[in-house]
Amino acid sequence: MRETLKREGGSCYSQGRLEMAGYDVSQAEDGIKGQALALQLQPDLIMLDLMLPRVDGFTVCQRLRRDDRTSEIPVLMLTALSQTQDKVEGFNAGADDYLTKPFEVEELLARVRALLRRTDRIPQAAKHSEILNYGSLTLVPERFEAIWFNETVKLTHLEFELLHCLLQRHGQTVSPSEILREVWGYDPDDDIE
Repeated sequence: MRETLKREGGSCYSQGRLEMAGYDVSQAEDGIKGQALALQLQPDLIMLDLMLPRVDGFTVCQRLRRDDRTSEIPVLMLTALSQTQDKVEGFNAGADDYLTKPFEVEELLARVRALLRRTDRIPQAAKHSEILNYGSLTLVPERFEAIWFNETVKLTHLEFELLHCLLQRHGQTVSPSEILREVWGYDPDDDIE
């Protein structure tokens, strides 16, 4: 995933939870800087507050939709404006989804995953969303963690991919070529020692 762009000065807790879920988060403090950041980064998802300083979120969303570089990027509006008219205006401005504050972080993460899935922008790790377990080992893809005898173990990307490959086939012999293909992305014809 290139970036998940959060445009508002919003909750550090939400930003931290997005990062823990494996997303890269960039943030801008106002509408003008947010639009410039979206053009620069070409993110996979834009989270947009409606009550931004300098240029409001409705206007920023309309500008992003008119620009070929950002017109296909999904936009999730996060705002305290909860009236039906505000929601309609948000969707008319080009938003793909609308979430009112306060919200639970789990709902935010679910909406992010749904938007990325619908637009086929899911990062590789997020495609492994099922929780796999075998005996005392449980793999938690959303957080790149394994739980081993009730002890949480933070995994690197490579460790996660390797465990995921093996747990999907528990009880089976997994050939080195299959591991190389799935975990490292090598083709069967590659000359690997």
